[in-house]
Amino acid sequence: MKDLKNKIRVEGWKVQSSDEEGFHKVITPDTCECREAQVFRLNLKAKETYTLESGELEMHPVLLEGKARLSHRVLNQEMEKFDSCYIPGGDKLTITAAEDCIFYIAGAHYEGIGKPHFRKFDISLP
Repeated sequence: MKDLKNKIRVEGWKVQSSDEEGFHKVITPDTCECREAQVFRLNLKAKETYTLESGELEMHPVLLEGKARLSHRVLNQEMEKFDSCYIPGGDKLTITAAEDCIFYIAGAHYEGIGKPHFRKFDISLP
């Protein structure tokens, strides 16, 4: 019965993300009931730059639209649709949009494990 109540509660969430330029909270402890995972949206116009600072979170940006360039002490590459990367807590990453971009960024409490990495999208991978 508890699982059914949780399912109904979560399905009732009305989560919206802004299409305005900039960094936006989508799912965070101060916007909904979710306490562990967080989701953010970053909208950049072509040639704009944004520095993503992870703070106490580990972050996993995924590029949903556009092309961008990453600048980081380890990650320095071009991103295309569905490419992603990971930065641990206490890190930062500079993103420069080559085209108008939309990123969704997952965040979770950083537990001290994990190194920055980049993942090129490959539809053949599970």
